[in-house]
Amino acid sequence: MLIRDVMTTNPITARPWSTIGQVAETLLREDIRHLPIVDAGAVVGVISDRDVRQFMRDTLFSDSPQAQRHLGAPVTSIMSTDVIDAAADDDVDVAIERMVEHKIGAVPVVDGDGVLVGILSTHDVLRVALGRL
Repeated sequence: MLIRDVMTTNPITARPWSTIGQVAETLLREDIRHLPIVDAGAVVGVISDRDVRQFMRDTLFSDSPQAQRHLGAPVTSIMSTDVIDAAADDDVDVAIERMVEHKIGAVPVVDGDGVLVGILSTHDVLRVALGRL
């Protein structure tokens, strides 16, 4: 089965200049766990709800009187930039192997020019596996 048959198309994204607070709000509002960070169509990073939770533990719950101000910092300060991606024509098994190997819950799906065309998450894979196992 190909990734294109399983992936979520038109994923919600954020821009590199988005703030941590904006990204956290998007993750909560949209009830998603992974958000590709895109500049000119290309994926430059990914932020997960886990990244935001770690930020909250390390920063917002500190004794610093200025901790709230950190929510205005750019998302680039906490996003993952070593992005593991996949192509829409890759087999789903290839993406699953990458996700397991790198302990990640989603991979951005890009075209030959590196432009984001979708995202494949564990939720997408489980949705397809439901009833097949």
